[in-house]
Amino acid sequence: MKALVGMDRNAGLLLEDGTFFSGFGIGAENIVIGELCFNTAMTGYQETLTDPSYAGQLITFTNPHIGNIGTNIEDNEHQKVHARGFVIRERNIFASNWRSASSLEDWARLQGVTAIAGIDTRLVAGILRDRGAMKAAIINPLHQGAQESTLDKLNAWGGLEGLDLASEVTTKQPYDWNEGLWRQEPPAAQKTVVAIDYGMKTNILRHLRHQGFRVVVHPANTNIEAV
Repeated sequence: MKALVGMDRNAGLLLEDGTFFSGFGIGAENIVIGELCFNTAMTGYQETLTDPSYAGQLITFTNPHIGNIGTNIEDNEHQKVHARGFVIRERNIFASNWRSASSLEDWARLQGVTAIAGIDTRLVAGILRDRGAMKAAIINPLHQGAQESTLDKLNAWGGLEGLDLASEVTTKQPYDWNEGLWRQEPPAAQKTVVAIDYGMKTNILRHLRHQGFRVVVHPANTNIEAV
């Protein structure tokens, strides 16, 4: 973890049972509470962070090299980040990819996403594997009394069960989707498909458009008369 040499551990990951990991705060400075989960993918961290199915969650990436290819404007799976934060092993200061427009750290800060680096993410994944999803918090930066007060908030938070997350992530207004797959121009639109957005990834829309459909996206609360 060469990029972290000489840095002070200024942030923390706190689990609902009081387990605490110290690390290095990145992204937006905040205290965020969510359901802690893990992701074992080797690539696609930008797509994962913008996947609306992760709404309300803190994503732990077990692959240590998260952020090494930066971020771009094409790979988002939704209009914004719906994950409440993320946890990574190594802090990659330099991004190396011809498509990269921003580092992961700068991108997270601009998106208002709080994250923590320097965590043994495979240890965290092992805890979640054995115990199931847990409530957790990222504290960035740490300050006196933050651990105790945040644990109280964790215990008071009801979790994700029963929440209407679809209403949080759905589009607010109907819109036409015109972008197909990147490898070639999509065919002319023939028939119309209405896609109801309950947290839909944009790659689904790209594939529908690539098959020659006109794609119209509607919010989750759309009634049949509007369609």
